[in-house]
Amino acid sequence: MATNYMHMNRFQEAEEYFTQSIEISKEIEDLFLEAMLHHNISILYSNSGRSIDCIQAVQQALSHDEWCESSYYINSLYMLTREFFKIGEKNKALFYYKKGQEELDKNGNKIYEKKINMIYNLYCRDTSESFPACKNDIHSLNKLNDLDGVHDLSLLISSHYEYKGDYKEALEFAKMAMIAENKMRSLGSEM
Repeated sequence: MATNYMHMNRFQEAEEYFTQSIEISKEIEDLFLEAMLHHNISILYSNSGRSIDCIQAVQQALSHDEWCESSYYINSLYMLTREFFKIGEKNKALFYYKKGQEELDKNGNKIYEKKINMIYNLYCRDTSESFPACKNDIHSLNKLNDLDGVHDLSLLISSHYEYKGDYKEALEFAKMAMIAENKMRSLGSEM
């Protein structure tokens, strides 16, 4: 239920369900489930503009060894990199970016390799360098069928460029987000 509410932008209801689920995972002493739920609520916090809450939730997930040893570990490193950049904590973001690169070297993950590099390029390079790199990585995510990632990151990139006054670039990524959203809707209507 929590994820459904999150996708409908009904953040308060989603948070309530995630919180209840976390409590249940503690009662049944399922540490991996608890970590996964903390990571999932971090996505909710990120989507609702609550970066500090997002970071705290991810750190809760990372406090469980089972999570850090799983294939989902890179997801959390990406989220920390992204959220620390969003709030201007560049040194912390770069710390988690480096940890993410180490994890990718060890275990690989083409989707998260593109995502974490896109975030790095967006926040660490000027527009003339970041724009083509991010555009290329968005196209790669599209080819990997990560439409949700294409949509989410295109919106983030568009917003970042708009904030910097790079309106042409912002518009291009806004269009990419709309195309991805339309593709997801058309796939949903086929079911």
